Amino acid sequence: MYRRSGSRSCYLGYGYTIIIAEKPKAAEKIARALGRPVKCRMYNIPYWILYRNGERIVVASTAGHLFGIHTSKRGFPVYDYVWRPTWEYDRNASYLKKFYYVLSRLLPNASKYINACDYDIEGSVIGYMIIEFLGNVKRAYRMVFSSLSPSELRQSFSNLRRLDKWWMRVRQGTKWTGSGALTCLEH
Repeated sequence: MYRRSGSRSCYLGYGYTIIIAEKPKAAEKIARALGRPVKCRMYNIPYWILYRNGERIVVASTAGHLFGIHTSKRGFPVYDYVWRPTWEYDRNASYLKKFYYVLSRLLPNASKYINACDYDIEGSVIGYMIIEFLGNVKRAYRMVFSSLSPSELRQSFSNLRRLDKWWMRVRQGTKWTGSGALTCLEH
């Protein structure tokens, strides 16, 4: 069912749809639900290529929070922060560097972006930040599903929504709590 990444079937070119999942296992399930995927690897990180109704689709993943809020300020509240790749400031997140490199190679050549991370605030943030930093939010959509069953994934792909717009409003005032959760600050 899968061909090795050295085969010509892993050639991407330009103009494909990319689906971003929150975890590699979820990416694989999405790819299998949508068609007959070819498993490829870059930096030893898997991604899948398939065709559905003549559309070339790439399914790739992160492994959690690829981007996070960082500040050099101490104390609370903090209003001076920047979003950066998590592995740049958290040495425990060094495993994310390879996922970043893969996504930074795949997203620029895509023509359509789909956030297929978990349908909760955390998943919405994870997918949005990847698309904002590496892709184009103006050409982005959202898959909404509550399970990884093949029928629900196909239904979700057939009924894409525009990318979560609420996140753009919230983004101005956010912080990470000690648990890693995202909360809003009042100005």
